Amino acid sequence: MTKIYSFVEVGGKTLIAPPAKPPRFESVVYLTQLDGRHYVATREELPAQPPEIELQGPIDLAAAENRPLAELLDQRAEPLRWVRAERARAYPPIGDQLDAVMKELQRRRESGERLAPEMEAMLDKVMEVKQRFPKDGLGSG
Repeated sequence: MTKIYSFVEVGGKTLIAPPAKPPRFESVVYLTQLDGRHYVATREELPAQPPEIELQGPIDLAAAENRPLAELLDQRAEPLRWVRAERARAYPPIGDQLDAVMKELQRRRESGERLAPEMEAMLDKVMEVKQRFPKDGLGSG
């Protein structure tokens, strides 16, 4: 389980990372700096730390008192921002994703499965639009 810690750098002292192990070869992931504190994530146990760095953690981001911090880290943590951007570029266009979902819902409805009322209504709207604006042999869908 990933643990979040924060610390300050003081007089050249900083966090001592646990030894890196294969296959990841990085034991600590730097997240961001907020109000003079550095935030890192690790799955490893941290070795003893210099008291000067004022280590805090592991920080329970699910705890109510830490929700503001969790939201800030979610917005500012560089690895999270990078992953979101890479996923956004790699995913198929949202229209294609929704079309696949609607086709699956239509298949389920046609096979007799009962859908949630909200999904029935959405599927009806989508099918009505597809009938109003057919592709007429321009492709599937």
